[in-house]
Amino acid sequence: LLVLQGAGINIDRGGEELVSAMEFIDGKLWVIGDGDALPKLKDLVKEKSLENKVSFKGKVPLSELKELTAKAQIGFSLDKDSNINYRYSLPNKLFDYLQASCAVICSNLVEVNRIVEDFKVGLVLEEVSPIEIAKAVNRLFEDSDLLQEFQSNALLASKELTWDKEQSKLRNILKN
Repeated sequence: LLVLQGAGINIDRGGEELVSAMEFIDGKLWVIGDGDALPKLKDLVKEKSLENKVSFKGKVPLSELKELTAKAQIGFSLDKDSNINYRYSLPNKLFDYLQASCAVICSNLVEVNRIVEDFKVGLVLEEVSPIEIAKAVNRLFEDSDLLQEFQSNALLASKELTWDKEQSKLRNILKN
């Protein structure tokens, strides 16, 4: 089970490429949340006859979001480097995936890349395209040991990347 979730499932965040990649993936994708890309994603699902592979859950309460995300094996953060906000962002969904022990497949953005590679929790794509996404997902589905390693590391990373640990760093920066 795959998951793409967030409050901003918007244009330039990789949803279109992910839905298109489902043609080449033997699995199911849950899209949880809302955003301006959803009409296009729903049209793609119909156009490519992917109704049996892609489900739209819409906005859900935080408790349900956590439950649904915990059922997934892989989560996606596919923001494109289309603006400085995306380039240096750390989306909340990344931390949701780690807490849910999901492996992560992400685009090659500065901070997301750093976390995924430093903590060895997933794969970084050089290009956000349906083929590259499908290759990454299928690699993890074919290599269950690697998938399990990423999932275990995600849980470890979630214990390290907490506000309790990060707030002292921020306070020191602000103090100096």
